[in-house]
Amino acid sequence: MLTVALLSLAIMATLGQNYQGVAIYKTVRDLGSMSVETNGMTDEMKSQIATLMQQRAQKTFILSFSDTEASWVESKNPDRKRKYRDISKSVYIEEADIMGDTYLIKDKLKPQDWKLTEETKQIGPYTAKKATQIRTWQSVVKGDKNSTMRTDTVEVVAWYTLEVPVTHGPNTYWGLPGLVLTLDDGKMTYECSSVTTDPDQELIIAKPNIGKKVSQEEFIKIRKEKAGQLLKSFGGDD
Repeated sequence: MLTVALLSLAIMATLGQNYQGVAIYKTVRDLGSMSVETNGMTDEMKSQIATLMQQRAQKTFILSFSDTEASWVESKNPDRKRKYRDISKSVYIEEADIMGDTYLIKDKLKPQDWKLTEETKQIGPYTAKKATQIRTWQSVVKGDKNSTMRTDTVEVVAWYTLEVPVTHGPNTYWGLPGLVLTLDDGKMTYECSSVTTDPDQELIIAKPNIGKKVSQEEFIKIRKEKAGQLLKSFGGDD
């Protein structure tokens, strides 16, 4: 595995190359924890419901990138919940909603602790290499009488290609020495369906600008408070 120091050098080598383009990603959400009441339904009806739920969970996102900047938007709602990063200035900006309130998060871009391997596979026309990192997720688990907060630790698996030499990836993921083509973080799977690059075409990478301005730390505090309110509404303990 590549050390952190060598990874940093590999990332810096991708900057300043005037490389830009657009990558399209399809997402599939893990519905393993979701369930619906299916008493009295035939197997065919259950299968149709499962297929419908999966289709509704699938979305298409657009990653617009240069060698230093990137924006992430949903194709159907390009003006909502936008995410942006500028690696050269170490800046991260995101529009996020919590229970009807919109926040504009602006903070320092934090490095991600990737572990690189020598494992490779072919993804479309690209040779991809495997990288992993450990991430934790928190979620509300509703019980028969009380609800609790659960923390899960998962291994994030990404496959990136050196043939597109930018250190960007889907959603908030970045920091590898090539574009991420597929990524599974335990909650969502991201699959890149197309990559278009043209260094001569003008590309606009818009910055989010809607919502109450907060830092990442302030947003996490607000989210925990809102989660506590939600937990109480589900009958959780104080």
